[in-house]
Amino acid sequence: MQRSWFLVVTIALTTLATLFPVGIGVFMAQLEANRREADQLSVFADAATRRAELVMTQAISALQDMEMLRDEPCTPANLVQLRRITYTYSYIQDAGIYRAGKRLCSALLGPIEPGQFPLPPPDWRTPDGLDYWFDQPVPFNAQRHVVLIGRNGNNVGLDSQVFVDVVDRESRMLAVVQTDAGRIFSATQGANLTRLQQAYSEHSYGSGADAAQEDDASIVLRKSRNMPLAVVVLAPRAALLANWKSLLIGGLVVGLSAGVPLGILVWRRATRRFSLEGELRSAVRRHEMVVHYQPIASLSDNHWVGVEALVRWRRNGRLVRPNLFIPMAENAGLIQQITDQVLDIILSE
Repeated sequence: MQRSWFLVVTIALTTLATLFPVGIGVFMAQLEANRREADQLSVFADAATRRAELVMTQAISALQDMEMLRDEPCTPANLVQLRRITYTYSYIQDAGIYRAGKRLCSALLGPIEPGQFPLPPPDWRTPDGLDYWFDQPVPFNAQRHVVLIGRNGNNVGLDSQVFVDVVDRESRMLAVVQTDAGRIFSATQGANLTRLQQAYSEHSYGSGADAAQEDDASIVLRKSRNMPLAVVVLAPRAALLANWKSLLIGGLVVGLSAGVPLGILVWRRATRRFSLEGELRSAVRRHEMVVHYQPIASLSDNHWVGVEALVRWRRNGRLVRPNLFIPMAENAGLIQQITDQVLDIILSE
């Protein structure tokens, strides 16, 4: 029973010694994967913020150029200037004039007949007088939509995708938010707008310096310092797991490299302790050897002429045969200690 208990303890200790470094390796791989993902998200969010700021800067610069024009609105000379402005700024698709909810003309459309392309009230107006139409259909192509930004009767049209046109091999979801309105007006193809809007609403109070971890995704919110813009990046856990596999393999290799030798060491030490040799060492250390005396008689007269001292070892209530433990003691270097103990016993008796 005692030996069975020792065997169970030995197996448990060996397993623990082997798996503990493996567990540490997996845990460190998880931490490293999270750190790398957070760094990548942060870099990507910074790049997306710079892109959105650049597009918005071009829109405001184009409006400023239009406000400086001296020609009468929608005259041929004015239309030439509008086309020049459109070609000057790479992200601007159109530049036009509007008054009281009506489009009068644009660089792309030329003079517009009254009522031909009505302009609804802006979706949002900022304190500094910028009007936003976040989702206006493109004339002649109702399936496409543009963002219109206007001020003082001048407006520019931009494809909403230019705000999020950032190279991303991980296919993360990206959205740009007009922070005054709290509304997403640009997002990558296939993005879950409801989820991104919810992420912005839940994290907009923070600085966006770190990645927020949710059960199924990592989220980074980055706010522009000088414009009413914010970028929301959402990376599903599936993308993180794809990057984690290589780190997991590395963590397992490192963990096994440390765990297997440690497990072998524990196993050898434990089995040595609980093996017959280990028990013999313990018996010698605890002075458990006993001496039995065997008389020596003379064959000529049948008289005792002496005694022979025989060392015996009782293990678990039973005597171990000398031909088993004596060679073992010789191989283990214990024979001298046993001899000394036998002499001590003889002298004491």
